[in-house]
Amino acid sequence: MKNSNGTVLIALLLAATACGGTDANKSGADLTDLTSVGASLPAAGSVEVSPASASLGIGARFKFASTYVDKTGAPVIINMGTVTQWESSDTTVATVSRTGLVTGRHSGSALIRALAGKTWGSGLVIVGAQTVSDSATSAPKAAAAPGATPPVTTPAPTTPPPTTPAPTTPPPTTPPPTTPAPTTPAPTTPAPTPQPVIPPATVPPPAETPVAATPASTTPAPTTSAPTTPAPTAPAPTKPIVTQQPPLPNAPTTPVPPLAPVTPPSAIAPPVVTPPVTSPPVVTVPTSPAAQNSTGPGLTGFGITSDDFTKYSSTSALLSNITVNAGGTGSAKTSLYSDGVNASYVQLDNSVLYNGHPTMKYNQPGGAATTPQLHVYFSPTNHIWYRVKVRFSPGWTTAGTLTNSANAYKLISWGWSGADGSGRIEITNTNQYELYENVQSGPSLTGGGSYLTAGTITSEWSDSGWYDYIVEVDHSQAAGVIRLWRARDGQTPVYQGQTQEKMTNGTPMPAITNIAVGLNFNQVRAANQTQAVWWGQWEVVDGSQHSNPFG
Repeated sequence: MKNSNGTVLIALLLAATACGGTDANKSGADLTDLTSVGASLPAAGSVEVSPASASLGIGARFKFASTYVDKTGAPVIINMGTVTQWESSDTTVATVSRTGLVTGRHSGSALIRALAGKTWGSGLVIVGAQTVSDSATSAPKAAAAPGATPPVTTPAPTTPPPTTPAPTTPPPTTPPPTTPAPTTPAPTTPAPTPQPVIPPATVPPPAETPVAATPASTTPAPTTSAPTTPAPTAPAPTKPIVTQQPPLPNAPTTPVPPLAPVTPPSAIAPPVVTPPVTSPPVVTVPTSPAAQNSTGPGLTGFGITSDDFTKYSSTSALLSNITVNAGGTGSAKTSLYSDGVNASYVQLDNSVLYNGHPTMKYNQPGGAATTPQLHVYFSPTNHIWYRVKVRFSPGWTTAGTLTNSANAYKLISWGWSGADGSGRIEITNTNQYELYENVQSGPSLTGGGSYLTAGTITSEWSDSGWYDYIVEVDHSQAAGVIRLWRARDGQTPVYQGQTQEKMTNGTPMPAITNIAVGLNFNQVRAANQTQAVWWGQWEVVDGSQHSNPFG
């Protein structure tokens, strides 16, 4: 993948710690092996990284290659090893050396960037759950310059693929298909008269596609199938209704034809024979969370950047504002979301609303660590307020199947240019909120490192409600300060505390240049743990212009 946007020199947003707190699987500062090198490059051009994506196991290594091309797309004859800087978007998942050699650390995904001059390109690395010995593989060299003998030539994108973690917990183990209760519900609908109910067309349509099917499963099974199949209520929290639907269309097949000759008088006599056809209504309960419309404060209008998703008419319209480099369809130069990964798991949701408008849904499929991560850039500022409205699917969790990885999800983040690292609100140690910043330079922590434990999850993952998160990041003083407020949406945000962050050399903390809407999920979810996160709106306000924009 490539990006020729010369205005953004990104010292990546996601290169801070995997998790703070006390989790035994978490380390201290995350460090990316990155060396800055200066060199002269053509004024117009871009960097290409190959391959575009690669997979590897925990502990395995893989080498990416970079090529500098001019504005026509022709490779420039130059020794990329002397001009390229490499960095990882999330060093808790993978680190990268100064030569582009990537090492898998924890299950998840990360962007590997090659920076040359004022341009950069990136490739995606997916780290699997299983530990793999050093594969020492190399990416195929991208567009080798004639006459040069660059060191990286061994092709090997063949080794990584087997490490994808999805197969660890095969979905077929879900038992619901053995409980089709079509024959039991007969007594439930004696009301319809014989012939109107006969057509099998009453079989409900297939379950809706929204991934977060967990909430809906709490109501359908008990209502009609109680006489003989009370069991469906137990697996409901984690199994979409979809698993019970396939058998139903086959149930009402041909028991009805015998009734075609209407020999019995049109009196109310034999309604008892017809009901079997009406059993499908048990499945008509929607599998997506109930259309949830929360009414809360809208955007302030003060934002230097924001999104409330009102300008999109469809998912494709939303994807057109997400860079193709992240999986969207938009340009990296003009898209609001100009960096990130896994945009193919993003959708505009018209069934879960915020203030009456659609929301952005992040689908998180079972059997994987996959989750969208979208980044937005803006002019440098030393003081920001960042507010988001978030909803979790009922039954959502940070837990997964790995024993060597922390239960954590990085909810939102902010970053800077000129140094590695980022600041974050993270849910770690399964259900604990944590606020922190880390500034890094290569293998060294040069600023931040203070953590604030900011309470624990209460009803966020169970009540289908919207939640309000506000963070203030003030780097205008030598000793920077970050503060957090949070509450259920519609309630007064509650102050959670603050932590002070300093640079080791006494200079002010770096100016903020970007934010992230959602980051990586540390675990590999169980096969049946399909879940989702919704974003109702988000907004970034310049604190130097508005001292208290959210009241």
